[in-house]
Amino acid sequence: MITFPSNFDWGIASSAYQIEGGYDADGKGLSIWDAFAREPGRIAGGGTGEIGCGHYYRWKDDVKLIAELGVKSYRFSTSWSRIFPTGTGKVNPAGLDFYDRLVDGLLEVGVEPVVNLYHYDLPLALYEKGGWMNRDTAEAYVEYARLMFERLGDRVRRWITVNDVRGTLLGGYVTGERAPGRRGELPLAVQGWHIMNVACARAVEQWREIGGGKGEIGSVMGVLPVYPLDDSDESKRLADTLWLFYNDAFLSPILCGGYPKELLATLEKASLMPEISGEDLSVLKRGVSDFIGISYYTPMRVAPKSNANFSNPMDSFERVVVAPVTASGWEIYPQGIYDTIMRIHNTYHPKIYIGETGGAFPDNQLDGNMVVDDDRISFLYSHFAQVKRAMDDGADVNGIHVWSLLDNFEWQQGFTKGFGLIRFDHSTLERYPKKSAHWYREVIENNGLLS
Repeated sequence: MITFPSNFDWGIASSAYQIEGGYDADGKGLSIWDAFAREPGRIAGGGTGEIGCGHYYRWKDDVKLIAELGVKSYRFSTSWSRIFPTGTGKVNPAGLDFYDRLVDGLLEVGVEPVVNLYHYDLPLALYEKGGWMNRDTAEAYVEYARLMFERLGDRVRRWITVNDVRGTLLGGYVTGERAPGRRGELPLAVQGWHIMNVACARAVEQWREIGGGKGEIGSVMGVLPVYPLDDSDESKRLADTLWLFYNDAFLSPILCGGYPKELLATLEKASLMPEISGEDLSVLKRGVSDFIGISYYTPMRVAPKSNANFSNPMDSFERVVVAPVTASGWEIYPQGIYDTIMRIHNTYHPKIYIGETGGAFPDNQLDGNMVVDDDRISFLYSHFAQVKRAMDDGADVNGIHVWSLLDNFEWQQGFTKGFGLIRFDHSTLERYPKKSAHWYREVIENNGLLS
């Protein structure tokens, strides 16, 4: 048996736009995802999060399911535009009341609420004024964060400032796969990620002022371990550059309060340096996080393009996917989570949580209403085992949040791919725990993996 420490935090995760629905209920404003998902051709299968999983209306049922899983904590995000319909200014009391009830409901069943303030869903009104490229957005975010700390901070002890700066900005402004769906605008993405980093550091300061040191605050980052496809020096150098650009660019501000010199040199060479104001670097230094949440799904294997533009790191490589893969077409490589943890541990020595891990699988084998998802169980088992291996090798890993609670709206994949431990029936909104949900409950009860 592979046994974990007695205080290890076994958890489950979701996010607001992906499960809540109620997109315009009780005074909620629109987010960039509300607008993006309505555009034809953006979402596989044409789905939106307007109804989602109906969690806004069925949260009590979902809290019962969370309790039945046996998890110690539940990570969810709050919808900024449900609190501030236009991103700033007038508060929507109904939005605050919803999260009040959810937090209290979780605590009543013995589940710790872990609150993530931002998971891709920028209020549309702020995007229309420039989004994360406008420093007023950072001001609005800090206003929003402070309000949430004041309202929920007496009961919530673990906070996440933002989920995945990289996915927000590169996905939204370079590849166009995610809201707001713009392509090829890398300079804007770099400026936006810097302003978001500064905003998060200011939120950390706010929490320490309001929370008085009771609890902890950090960020969750999607991390891609980058491997050279061959042993050539050129491929190895490329992999190192891409790790710097895709990972350290976002980890270093959170954990060290600044940017790596090598990154700044790369950005300078590519004419991509963001505008950094006089106070920005001081703010980053003061707002170093208490922990980092690592989200890991798949690695990136790269080789140089024959016509590579090496001044632009995102246009310098070919990516090759190696079998086996999930239903999303993502390579299954459990050692990648070990390599990721250890590289971050050896570089930064932080307190770590696994913010997300999981996979989409066909889920086409049913036993009555229960999905028999042995492939998902195998995926989770192998990744959990690699997390424990990293812990045995010295990494300070304190918990895992499995993605995800329900088969929810999976961004550009819509409802065509299911990651949930609980099946969601779109026609009835009913929930049915999968075999993996029962397996995960046993893992938690045993505090480890049975061989």
